[in-house]
Order: sequence, then C-alpha cells, then structure tokens
Amino acid sequence: MADTVVVHLTKCAAQTTIASARIAKYIATMFDLPLVDQPGLWKKQYKNIIYVNSMGAFAPPELRLELAQQVRGCEKLIYVQNDYNVHPISQVQKVVRDERGWSHDFPFTTGDIHLWTTVPEYCRKPGDKYINWNALTFNQAVPNALLRGAEASTVFYWGACRPGRVDAFKRLLLGINSIRRGPVVISCAGKVQRKFLEAAADTVLQNTAQTWVPDHVNFCKPFKDLGELSAYGATVYMEDEASHTVYTSPANRFYEALSVGLFMYVDQPAVHTLEQAGYEVPQEWVVHSLDEIQRAGMPVPDEWQTQQKIMWVQHAIAERESLDSALVQAMHELEPERRQQSDASF
Repeated sequence: MADTVVVHLTKCAAQTTIASARIAKYIATMFDLPLVDQPGLWKKQYKNIIYVNSMGAFAPPELRLELAQQVRGCEKLIYVQNDYNVHPISQVQKVVRDERGWSHDFPFTTGDIHLWTTVPEYCRKPGDKYINWNALTFNQAVPNALLRGAEASTVFYWGACRPGRVDAFKRLLLGINSIRRGPVVISCAGKVQRKFLEAAADTVLQNTAQTWVPDHVNFCKPFKDLGELSAYGATVYMEDEASHTVYTSPANRFYEALSVGLFMYVDQPAVHTLEQAGYEVPQEWVVHSLDEIQRAGMPVPDEWQTQQKIMWVQHAIAERESLDSALVQAMHELEPERRQQSDASF
C-alpha cells in the first residue's frame, strides 16, 4: 500500500475546470497514488502527504480535521502551490507550528514541510521545488487552427477581481481615461461582477469630479468549456502588482488562451513575466490602456494571430513536457525507493 497520499480539500470532478483539482488528479494518476478529496477516504496514517492548495472555506469540516490529524503523524508534508494567495488551512498551520515546530506558512524555512511552487523565490531549503503547475492547463490538442469568432472586435476577460489587479482592470477593461473604448466582456460569477462594478464606481475621471460608469462593458457567466473563448477577438494578459517584483509562472489564463488560439495583448508591467518564462513579446503587442488595445488592432490583424501561435505554442509544449520531468524528479527525491524501482526496471 502506498506511503504517499494526495489531498485536495474539495471534490475533484471528472471534467474539472478548477486548476488545483486538475493538479491533484494529475499527481495521483501519474504515480498511482490515492487521492483524498472528501472525508473518510484515508486508508491509514501516511508517511508523506502531498497537500494541493485548495479552497479550505469550501472544504467539509470533517476533511479539515482529518487532514490535520494526518499531519500530526506524517514524516513529510508537501504543499503544492499554484496560487500564492492560497495558504494552508488554519488547522494544518496550527499543527505544524504548535505541535511539530515547523514553519506554518510559506516560504517554509524549518521542519519537514516543503513547497512545490510556481514562485521560485519561495524555495528556501532542500526539498522545495519550483514547478510550473500552470503549464498543465495548456492543451496542445486544441490549437490546430486560427480561430476567428463572431465577437472579433470584443476584448474578453475571465477570472477573479483581485485587489492587486484593480489598477490594471481600470486601465485595460474599464477604460479609465481612454478615448476609444471598444466592447469588453468579462466572464465571472455574480458576486465578482459586483466587485468590478465597485471598482468602476470608485473611479473618478481626471479633470472632473464625476465618477464613471463603463457602458461598454458586459458580463457573462463563467464559461464551462475553453472553446467558448474562441468567440472573442482578444484578451489581455495582466498580473497582480505583487508579481511585478516577485516572479511567478505565467497564469492559467495565459495557457487557456494559448490553447484555443485567443490572441493576447500584454499589459506593460506583465511583460517581464512572459519574457522570463521564455516567451518573446513584440512591442506591438504591449499595451497600457484600453485605448491602446483599440489603436493596436481590434479585430486583431491576422498576421499577428499567426505570429503569436508560431512564437508561443511550441514553447508551451516544451513547458508542458518539462512539467512531467520536474514532477518525476521531485517524486524521486520524496520517495527514493521509487527511483530505485524505476532504475531496476531498465
């Protein structure tokens, strides 16, 4: 019976679109490990726990307590982090801090708690690994043709309204102080929509005391299939302000857009992230406002779409292959006996 278990705090559906659930299933499947994603699935006290960052607020209370109990008796705890905003749940932090004497939050500097993360700066001791989990989102089976949808003049954005990204939202989506404001569609849940509208309500235009209502912006429900993205003309790659100074792997949105051939303009402060990841960003694709997106080209010129596919897809394929290699190496270090068995099979 396996000595290592993979844990995700919410149910991992068969066709999940949740990145952390996809990662948990990927690790468990690749190494034939048990996956605990609901209460009562533990078969024993495990030696190694691979705990994938997941939304503890939505976790069953029983599972939170069961995980904390397992952490009390494990030898090594691996925290898989693809979102630096998601921290270990409080029950786990309390056990590792008060009972184990380990670091309770990242970066982990003491104890047998380790980080497999998309933030290389957080890797502080042996056992910590930089792994670009977000490359798992890229689906090389999808980008086999350029796509031109019915909303070719529309900028499309999806995801959370994070506080660290509000300035970018105002500039690139809400169009603060932009003269030309083409149509924008934001895909998000209803409660997130309110946050975007609150950001707009807080905006005061230069040289006027009036707030501004973004009448060029429409909202739609979260998409259920990546193919829905192909209906739109372009998106814009932006990042949290914290990522301007601390490198993190390109976001899942980057790989989702690349998978379906949705052209990406790049917010100027985010260029460094893509370049450090190995993606060349021509100056023509760099923008700082909604006005600049419109002036650059909406609909996007066909030659730019072709160029972006040629320049970026092959590198994304290489990143996806490197993810497998990085995970195998990390698992061999976690379970030396696995490497010995692998070597013996050749």
